[in-house]
Amino acid sequence: MKITTTLLMMLMCTTAFAVDTPLPIDNDGVIDDFVQQCQKNDALDGAKRDAVAKMIKKYRAEDAYDTDIITHALSDVYPTFSDALDALGEEETDKAVKILGELQKSKDPYLAAHAAFFQARAYIMDDKYEQALPLVTSITNGKHNERTLYRDEAMFLEGVCQAKTLQPKPAMETLQSFLRATEGSETVSERMRVGAMHLLNELAVIDEGSIIDVQNRMEYSYRRLALKNSGKRTQEEQDRIIAMLDKLIEEAENKEGGT
Repeated sequence: MKITTTLLMMLMCTTAFAVDTPLPIDNDGVIDDFVQQCQKNDALDGAKRDAVAKMIKKYRAEDAYDTDIITHALSDVYPTFSDALDALGEEETDKAVKILGELQKSKDPYLAAHAAFFQARAYIMDDKYEQALPLVTSITNGKHNERTLYRDEAMFLEGVCQAKTLQPKPAMETLQSFLRATEGSETVSERMRVGAMHLLNELAVIDEGSIIDVQNRMEYSYRRLALKNSGKRTQEEQDRIIAMLDKLIEEAENKEGGT
């Protein structure tokens, strides 16, 4: 079943799923505060503080917005963070997760925030959406909210994580919020916005107990079992799948018998 763009937009504007557009973050203010934090950070020597100041000055002189600018600066002054990003780039996710988990304990609020964001991405690469969700939420609406330039991307990832953990309504609300916040944005990739609309499209047509709902729950159960996590939630979903399949089979048999 396909939904036209017009219908999709109508669904997005319904009262049931209406959400407020998040207030924009002052990106220049975030960068200014980052530089100030670096200058006051006793863990950084004078050379590293100067390096950060020069990098930001050069970035601003080029007048080109880059959501990775703070990441680049942190990578330059914290070798361990750079090692974690290298591990992530090589898809050594276990190594990256371990390093980034330690870095989240840092007294540097910017290092802690960026460690949380990249650890979430590492978890998502491993289909560990449950672990990633609180990390991206800490950036969209938590203690790291104004410590990175990644809030828009984190909002998209939050919606993905909610969808993958069988939370369709919160996922729709988050994705709508993301689309509204990034409408007309020149810094968010169109691919990400298209991905959000596509996922929103899929979520909008799922009826509880339908074959699509069953398929999603089966995917959830398979993923959890593959991660060797057969806890209570997984078992409950497996029981629900069986009950839904029994109902669908019964409805099909009754329909066939009535024809």
